[in-house]
Amino acid sequence: MLGRQGDPYGKFAIPPGVLRDRHERSKYMDNIFMEHKDSLTPYTKEDFEFPGVSVEGVTFSNRLETHFEEFHYSLINATDNTAEIADGKTEGMDFHLVIFVSDGAKDAAVDGLHESTTFNHYGSQDGTYPDNQPHGYPLDRHVDDECIITGVSNFMSMDIKVYHIEE
Repeated sequence: MLGRQGDPYGKFAIPPGVLRDRHERSKYMDNIFMEHKDSLTPYTKEDFEFPGVSVEGVTFSNRLETHFEEFHYSLINATDNTAEIADGKTEGMDFHLVIFVSDGAKDAAVDGLHESTTFNHYGSQDGTYPDNQPHGYPLDRHVDDECIITGVSNFMSMDIKVYHIEE
């Protein structure tokens, strides 16, 4: 609905979205400001004259310098490209690190693993989860039942600790 204020008849067929709506509202507000600014009377010479006032001298205690930075526009400025890795705690945070190494050609597969309703990589068995943690990438979730990786030669698993060190 808000996007219709800039294109009420759908002439430009811009798909709805937050950026489009924000741009349209900004343009709308800028136009209101410009209409107000254009309605003001222009300044006259008398507005800037102060009879009986004179400036005898101006001194600066420091030199004013402007430094320009070499800068190029990049999409990285608009999107976050930092790795979402926990900083850790000074006493350390426990993680269970799991690594699979493969060229993809000779991987052993478990038939129907993705269609299974009795087991998944969160440790869910028969549709119940072992805890109420969010179901994102489970680096900090230890799954006791490792039935899908037993006997796989390209697999390594270890418990590690991540520390946060102030520099």
